[in-house]
Amino acid sequence: MNFLIILKDKVNINLLYLFAISLSLGQKLSTYILIIWILSSLIFITPSKIQFNKKIVLLPLLYLLYIISLFYTEAFSFKYFEQKASLLAFPLLFHLNGFRYNTKVLNKALYFFVNGCLLSVLLCFFYAFYNSINITDSSITFTPQVNPNLEFVESSIKGGNFFYGTHFSIFHHTTYYAMFLCFAISILLFKPQLFINKKIRFILVFILSIVVLQVSSRAGLATLLIVFIFYTYNQFNRRLFIFISSITLIIILPLILLFNPRVNNLVQNIILKGATFHNEDTDSAALRLMTWDASLQIIKKNPILGVGIGDVYNELKEEYRQKRYVTPFRESFNAHNQYFQLVLECGILALILFFIHLFTLFKNYKQDKFEHQIILLFIIIITFNALFESILNHYSGIAFYSFLFCLFTIYHKNHLKTNT
Repeated sequence: MNFLIILKDKVNINLLYLFAISLSLGQKLSTYILIIWILSSLIFITPSKIQFNKKIVLLPLLYLLYIISLFYTEAFSFKYFEQKASLLAFPLLFHLNGFRYNTKVLNKALYFFVNGCLLSVLLCFFYAFYNSINITDSSITFTPQVNPNLEFVESSIKGGNFFYGTHFSIFHHTTYYAMFLCFAISILLFKPQLFINKKIRFILVFILSIVVLQVSSRAGLATLLIVFIFYTYNQFNRRLFIFISSITLIIILPLILLFNPRVNNLVQNIILKGATFHNEDTDSAALRLMTWDASLQIIKKNPILGVGIGDVYNELKEEYRQKRYVTPFRESFNAHNQYFQLVLECGILALILFFIHLFTLFKNYKQDKFEHQIILLFIIIITFNALFESILNHYSGIAFYSFLFCLFTIYHKNHLKTNT
């Protein structure tokens, strides 16, 4: 029996590593691995080794608020139980296996996450080249434009290029994929012991940064800039930090404008129209302003309990209709802001609970700033991207958040025990 328990522990740790790799490779693969991981954890439960951590209960508490909101929603559906299941699945897994997750396991998990991102990048490039090369009887042509009638730059702006945007990011929505890549870059910068060779580490950071440009998520580009500024701040003294940051901004911003047509197009629109928008605008900045405006109107009417998770889309759609926001109404957009989305779905209590999540992680960082810098980067990436996306409404976001929240929380508790 002891042999089986040891075997089970090794299997579950390796399933954790497999999940870390698969997270960047799409929902299907990572879901299959997650199910196997759960089943494996339940086969041989050792009650004496189960580690209860009250901090990871914060995730199931948020799940409970979602479920409670179904009782005062009109559009009740069981799909929400599944949609938010990551808030239960990961606390369960780390509750059953958490005693094994020490510093070594954390570092390996982060190492495999980076490798998963690199593998996804290779597959994205392979897919882009495969779709861009056309072989006929007499010639081989390279046409990366989805619509051959468009020029290369024009196709990039309009999202019709196999090497840009949604056509390139084949595993995830562009915002979430950029978020994953930025976190992988953070690991490379702040966990240098995982990739000892400096040249290889620099090359990997460079490659992943270029891919963030290709993914063409504006939130992702801003996140990348924040990561580099934070890294520079930690590496140099204040004066040198200001100098290097200024030079970096002078060099990087023109490069982003030059090589990322969508950002170039956004800047030109802002110059021409300012921060205003028309109800028929279709660019992403204007669409977010529309969704935020509609969300705030509903929040003003339902700040305490929200409208219930099942009614959010219907309420937003009605607000879009009244304000004649054409694209948000046609596409049934969510709030595109996690903070607004939480209040819309479950009221102000859900937002407070989310902030408690982040504060819990921040306390872990504060207890050992040097060792836990990667935790702070995770908090920054989540809080910033939550301004532009409803992270917990998509598998990519909720799985990423729940997995790393539990990993950092359990690791931190074991880390403290080891050092006392």
